[in-house]
Amino acid sequence: MTEAIRKKHWDAVQYLHDHYVKGDPEMQDLLEKAREAGNVARKIFQMRTQKGYSQEQLAEEIGTSPSTISRLENADYLGHSLQTLRRVADALEHVLVVEFSPLRLLLAGADGIWEQKASSGSRSNTWDAEIALGGERKEEYESLVA
Repeated sequence: MTEAIRKKHWDAVQYLHDHYVKGDPEMQDLLEKAREAGNVARKIFQMRTQKGYSQEQLAEEIGTSPSTISRLENADYLGHSLQTLRRVADALEHVLVVEFSPLRLLLAGADGIWEQKASSGSRSNTWDAEIALGGERKEEYESLVA
């Protein structure tokens, strides 16, 4: 992606965030749920493909149907159970970790990170739930809200 396209993408995302999400607790909640679902789906897909499993193979491994695996890998799916996620993690040789964070810090931190990235001139399109959920960029998130 060229720098000009990245800048346009960032500007559009920033505009949408500023006009539709920032300062609106209901929209922040909806966005957070969408990010959570997207992160779970993306992580399951990544783990499965890294292991070299098809959806059918993973389904057989955990005793379910391929359509269930497809649903788990769908970012719009919100019905994940801990039991199913544990079975997936076990089958893919991972450990399921659930973390709780104070909501006020999460929301304040997410907006602060967004604003910091925008003001620093960063045009990265990687701002997503990894920060808000404390994923791979957890240390960056924690340093900004500390």
